[in-house]
Amino acid sequence: MKKLWLWPPVYFLRQGLTLYFDCRLAQAAACFAYCVLLTIFPVLICVSSALGMANIDVATVITQFEPFLPDIALDAISSYLRYLTYHQGTGLLVAGIIACWFSASAAYRTIARVMADVFRTPSQSILRDLIASIIFPVGLLVALDISVVVVVTGQNTLDFLAGKLPFLGQFLALWGWLRYVLLFAIFFLFILAILLMAAPRGTLRRPLMVSSLFATLALVVSSAVFSWFIGLSSRYSLVYGSLVSIIVLLVWLYLCGNILFLAIAFTGVWHRDRSK
Repeated sequence: MKKLWLWPPVYFLRQGLTLYFDCRLAQAAACFAYCVLLTIFPVLICVSSALGMANIDVATVITQFEPFLPDIALDAISSYLRYLTYHQGTGLLVAGIIACWFSASAAYRTIARVMADVFRTPSQSILRDLIASIIFPVGLLVALDISVVVVVTGQNTLDFLAGKLPFLGQFLALWGWLRYVLLFAIFFLFILAILLMAAPRGTLRRPLMVSSLFATLALVVSSAVFSWFIGLSSRYSLVYGSLVSIIVLLVWLYLCGNILFLAIAFTGVWHRDRSK
């Protein structure tokens, strides 16, 4: 039993979980979920503007995310996007960008604070933290707009290219799977960029890359399982009433925050052991 307790994989798991609870990352995940929840609807304003410029139907976008989000949350997002379709304007877009900047910056500062606690290092300089807080909302909007536009218009692009280059016709049937690979790559690069920005100076890059990869995998799998679990019952509205969509979104974001911070905790253990 003692050998199993000291076995390197078990030891690594114990150290990561100990660090997770010592740094109170569950509470940090709740703060992160709240900040991201405040970010979602301003982001949807910006995404709606991008959809309008690309002439993309809202229903087409929603179908791309059905495997990962519960139907209740998708209905709320879809209704909000349809509302924005008929109420677009410059003032609304500016307000969405400003609100997105404030709430997304708060979410990034939560990640940076978790990084500082896990790695036992002082916080970053005020200037670097300010620059990263500005870059994070911009990167979030760019990543979402690129993923939505590229994934949704990918089929049309392939159809056009297949008309010019007939040998590409054999890849048309693969697009149903390739779009999810593309989404996975975009989110992996985005999470990696976040961890690289928030990590203290001198942090090993390999642990950050591996943690980002596993965090992205865990987020995709857990989101699909969560969506399936929520779909088993449609009676949540009896308990939460009209707030059911917000409650489900908040629980899902809390789950995602815990997964991300667990990845950061294990990165801290790996970095500490490698440094020794």
